[in-house]
Amino acid sequence: MIQELTAQSQAFIRDLTPDRVISTVLSGLIAGVVSLISCVSFAALMFNGQLSEYVSVGINVLVSTAVVAGALVSLFSACRPVVAIPDDDTAPILALLITLLVASFPPGTPPEVLFITAFGALAAAALLTGASLALLGIFKLGSLVRYLPYSVMGGYFAGAGLLLIQGALRVVTDLPLITLADFLQLLDVESLLRWVPAVFAAIGIRLALRYLNQSLAMPVGIFTLIALFFGGAALAGAPPAQMMADGWLVGPFPDAKPSLFNPVLVTQASNIDWGLIAQHTSSIGTIMMLSAVSLLLSVSGLAVLQRSSVDINRELTVAGCANVVSGLGGGLVALPSATLTDLSMTVGAPKTRLVGVVVAIFCALMLFFGMSVIAWFPKIVLAGLLIFLGGSLLERWLIEARAQLPRLEYMVVV
Repeated sequence: MIQELTAQSQAFIRDLTPDRVISTVLSGLIAGVVSLISCVSFAALMFNGQLSEYVSVGINVLVSTAVVAGALVSLFSACRPVVAIPDDDTAPILALLITLLVASFPPGTPPEVLFITAFGALAAAALLTGASLALLGIFKLGSLVRYLPYSVMGGYFAGAGLLLIQGALRVVTDLPLITLADFLQLLDVESLLRWVPAVFAAIGIRLALRYLNQSLAMPVGIFTLIALFFGGAALAGAPPAQMMADGWLVGPFPDAKPSLFNPVLVTQASNIDWGLIAQHTSSIGTIMMLSAVSLLLSVSGLAVLQRSSVDINRELTVAGCANVVSGLGGGLVALPSATLTDLSMTVGAPKTRLVGVVVAIFCALMLFFGMSVIAWFPKIVLAGLLIFLGGSLLERWLIEARAQLPRLEYMVVV
């Protein structure tokens, strides 16, 4: 133990050379911007409809998860660098869990009652997921995840992609999208004006990733879309304040004190409807399984990117412990992101743990001092990012899988 700590201290000192510090900070800031926007998108995905007034609290929860769990994974994972954020694969399942919980309450239930139970369910899911991942790692059972049928994994991830797209449409139109009548309302002129631009925003992100420099494509694409949005609004004679009042932006947010730790499972345990949560244990079980598979896929991808061997059991233990801390602190499921780690490496991140720490520090600064900026994010751009992520899952697990799987197995995916 002492030798390991000594080795880590020596590695930390080596990371403090001027060139490495500059590269670490720049790559961390770029990855941090994308991490922050992803957190805002996931918060908008989960806290809408009857819980829309709590979207600022949701952003606090998501960003604090990126700070706490992200820092822990970065410091203790064997991957260097590694960026960990709230998991995009399980985000739509968490959003579905919240939707089912809210729908289970009697009509007229106060929003604060709905929120406490939804918040408790999210934290409990993170805690249980963390415990299951840690146990798999401690008892060296990580190889069991590899035996899950590819077709079963594909079906779950393709379903998650569809839920991401559905959630994106809910974010930008404020429609519940539960019944057929809700979906038919998407054809109304007012709805079309909101979700069609989001689809074009998703296409823009896809084109940026294909044709621009990979290290800058995502942040440049997103900021270009934001500029186009406000430029178009200005040409239409709609000032930003009016756009916010008309529901085109994430804000306004009520005055609230940001916090890294919101231990709802402790402070609000008596106010959480545990019986209602128990009725949706299948959703939590799905989140636990998808998290293990997502972690395996991400770690395998990182091993290829960094040309190193990775102990999956160690990564399970690290991610599991980080999620236990996240759940106890009122956070969500967070896992290493191969995409953001690849982004930081493409920018020039050195082989150091500090990249993920810089991402966590950036997110923490934005949480405590930048919420007023986050309030001006256009919903169209956030929905476009969600549609892009959902479309990417569908492309990978439906279109690309068609050429890799036998017809019978592919039918299981579909």
